[in-house]
Amino acid sequence: MEPEAKKHKHLSVLVTVFLMLFVVAGAVSGVWYFMNQRIEEERSLADERVNLLQEQIDELKKTRSLDDKMNMTPKWKAYSDDKYEYSFKYPIDWDLSVGDVSDCRDLTITKPNGDVFSIVSGVSACGRGAEGVRELIKYDVTVEDSKVVLGKRTLLESDSLPTSNGDVHASGYIIVLSDSLKSQNYHHVISMGGDDCSDSSAAESDFKRIIGTIKFD
Repeated sequence: MEPEAKKHKHLSVLVTVFLMLFVVAGAVSGVWYFMNQRIEEERSLADERVNLLQEQIDELKKTRSLDDKMNMTPKWKAYSDDKYEYSFKYPIDWDLSVGDVSDCRDLTITKPNGDVFSIVSGVSACGRGAEGVRELIKYDVTVEDSKVVLGKRTLLESDSLPTSNGDVHASGYIIVLSDSLKSQNYHHVISMGGDDCSDSSAAESDFKRIIGTIKFD
């Protein structure tokens, strides 16, 4: 009988050990599962933070890029038109002229080389003609968050384009927005022109830089 008792005792010990191992394994598995879940949650949160930081970095790069463009000239002047509800900046060495014609305001800033940036504003769509130009560049445009956003660029080229009185010229260029902008109460036509066709690319660059500073009230 004694050997039989020992056999049962050994079996009981084995069962107990097995059960303990099972419990320990279950506890370890449970801890591993919850730790893994925690790690996944922390990894997901870290990814979200990285994405947010990347968005902030991209936004800072855009701001820095605009600042760099603004700093391409030593200083800029600011102009604000309370009546026609807009403001913008332009290089300090450009000359500003403002005149009222009929029901429209004709604002021009002239570059030292003679190129002219123009904003014509009025209750209705006032316009500055594109007569006498050899190269005509047009932009589709929208206003987003009170700022001008340039869209599709269209280039029309011709050896000669007729003027309003029927004469034909083959010099100069003009860059215009395809349609007049509509702020809260007024229409605006924005353009830039010059006499030397070889400088049209430089003028277009100036045009974009100034456009980027325009804000509507």
